[in-house]
Amino acid sequence: MKIGWFLLGDSNVGSSRIHGLNIHQELMRKGYDSRIIQSSNPWSSELEITKLKKLGLLISGYDVFVFQKVFDSGAVKFAALARSLGVKTVFVQSDFIKTDMTLAVDHVVVVSSYLKDKLDNLYGINCTVIDDAIENIHLENKKHHSGNYLRLIWIGHSDNWKSLSILNSVIEKFSNQNIELITVSNHPDATFAWSNGAAKTAILNSDLAVIPSELDDWAKCKSSNRLTTFMSYGLPVIASPVPSYSDIIIHGKTGFIANLDSEWVEYIKRLQCPELRNKIGSAAKASVSDKFSLSKITEDWIKLFKYL
Repeated sequence: MKIGWFLLGDSNVGSSRIHGLNIHQELMRKGYDSRIIQSSNPWSSELEITKLKKLGLLISGYDVFVFQKVFDSGAVKFAALARSLGVKTVFVQSDFIKTDMTLAVDHVVVVSSYLKDKLDNLYGINCTVIDDAIENIHLENKKHHSGNYLRLIWIGHSDNWKSLSILNSVIEKFSNQNIELITVSNHPDATFAWSNGAAKTAILNSDLAVIPSELDDWAKCKSSNRLTTFMSYGLPVIASPVPSYSDIIIHGKTGFIANLDSEWVEYIKRLQCPELRNKIGSAAKASVSDKFSLSKITEDWIKLFKYL
C-alpha cells in the first residue's frame, strides 16, 4: 500500500505531527510505503504543488492520499480528480470547519466523537474517529514530593489563553498557600515559551495539570491530546467537561472533571495530598499508555486504509 500525505505544516505544527508525520513514520516502521508530499513552512491550508507534479502523482501508483487540514479549492479539485481515477482520499479534520473538502473525499477522519456528530449531521456522512496518539510516552512513573508546595501546569496555544480566566477566582482562593500556576505557550505572558523540550521539563517539574476550557462548540470538538499527554506522565488532571475529556477520565479515579469554581477549588485541595496525587497519577498513566500509543493509533489508521 502506497500512501501520500499533504500536511498543513511541518514538525513545528502540532496537528501535522500528530495527524501526519508521526503516523507516517510509524507506517514506514511497519513496512508501508508512506511518503510526505507536502509539509509547509510556514503552515498553509492550500495545496502547494505544481500542475505537473499533480499529474505525476496521479500516475505514481498511490493507493491513498491523506489531506491534513489542506482544503482550499485546489485541494478540493485535486482530491475529486484523484478519487475519479481510483485513488482513495481522506480528509483529516481536527476543528469544526465548514469546507467543500468534506464531500470531495472518500472519507473524513475526525479527532473526537463530538466533532463526528457535528459533521455527520451537517453533511450526511459517516466520519471515523481516530484518537490522537500520545507523543513520546514517558516510561517512568512520576514521583510526587511530600511537601506542601503545589505547582499547577497549563499548556496550550495562545488562542486558548483566554480559557485561563476560568481559574482566576479559583487561584485567588489559594493566595495565602504555597500554590503556583505555570504556563507553557506561545502567548507572550506565558511562564515558558512553548517548545517540546520546555513542555516536557515543565510537566516533570509539576504536581497537577489543569485544563480549563470554554464550552462552546469549537472547544467541545477538540481532541483529548492535552489530557492524555499529561496522564501519560503520571500527572493527575483537573479538566473542564469537554466531551473528549469526559470520555476518558474516570472521575475521582484517573482524574477530575470540574465545571463550577467550587469544584475546581475542592479538587485542588484534595490533590494537595501527595498520596492521592500518586494514586490518581499512576491510575491515569496506566489507563492511557497503551490505548493511545503511537503503535495502537497507527493500527487504527491501517484499518481505515484497508477498509477504503
